[in-house]
Amino acid sequence: MIKEVPVAGAAGKMFEVTDGEGEKATRFVVAFTHRPEGSLFFKIQGGDAAVTAQKPAFFEFLKGVKFVEGGTPPPAPAPAPEPPALPGKVPEGWTAVAPGPMQQAKFAVPEKDGAKAEVMVSIFPSATGTTVENVKRWRRQLALAEIDDAEVAKLARPLEGAAEGAVLVDLQNESRSMVGAIVPRGGQWWFYKLLGDAPAVAGARAAFVDFAKGTP
Repeated sequence: MIKEVPVAGAAGKMFEVTDGEGEKATRFVVAFTHRPEGSLFFKIQGGDAAVTAQKPAFFEFLKGVKFVEGGTPPPAPAPAPEPPALPGKVPEGWTAVAPGPMQQAKFAVPEKDGAKAEVMVSIFPSATGTTVENVKRWRRQLALAEIDDAEVAKLARPLEGAAEGAVLVDLQNESRSMVGAIVPRGGQWWFYKLLGDAPAVAGARAAFVDFAKGTP
């Protein structure tokens, strides 16, 4: 299936594959060449008829590719901005663990007779929806039954001592518990979540609340 084809004035190779039949058939053609700095691949892909019609132009393009020896390398990407520092002090006994997707930080809290829980911190440029919508998402994480919006709204209480608009929510489903906090801070929304086995969540709740407030 591999054939020779000129790429940038040198010998390259190509292959093509068709998938399906009739009008829904798709085709892709791949050409590649090996150079000291690495291997380069070129691909055209789409409907069978369209790709077949464009193959001559694709091969002409491959012939005209030029490599500049000793050219100026592209600029290095700008360093990622430093994430905001966590306000306040991490409670004693909490152990930092690798954060998951969209998490600023994550901690394991002390176990209680084998019961475990973790704290997750996320930062977003918006509230990601209303308080009711966020509490509903948290309830679903605990597999709690759906309730009407008015009842959901009652679950969110002001987080005393934190920024205006901060709320705190306590949820439990049998042996699993969650304490969640949403804190507007510096034009961003900080989401704190203490989740795990009920005994471990209960033991870490007071420290978690202070942590969410940003208490030094």
